[in-house]
Amino acid sequence: MNINTNVKSVLMQINDLSKQLYQCLVKEHDALSLNKLEKLLSLSEQKQLLVTQLDELDKQRLALSGSKDFVSFLKSIDARFVNFWEMAKKSVTKCHQQNKINGLLLQR
Repeated sequence: MNINTNVKSVLMQINDLSKQLYQCLVKEHDALSLNKLEKLLSLSEQKQLLVTQLDELDKQRLALSGSKDFVSFLKSIDARFVNFWEMAKKSVTKCHQQNKINGLLLQR
């Protein structure tokens, strides 16, 4: 497999898993809102698995680019990959925001 294929695969997986994580976080929010504590355990396990997988993919992403700035690295191999990276970052940011909301709801 060449570097382009590896990079594209990692970026697509990050995007896909972050979307799955967001859906899990929405379900967690619903369970918290409705006080359905029995659902929280399975959602928590699912969330942890997705976060672990995303962490591993991020390590792969960093290993592929070496010590270079990631966007510069992407531009050097295929500028179209920058769009994949931007989508993935937006998706991950959305997860962080939802997780903060869930944390605030949990504190109540």
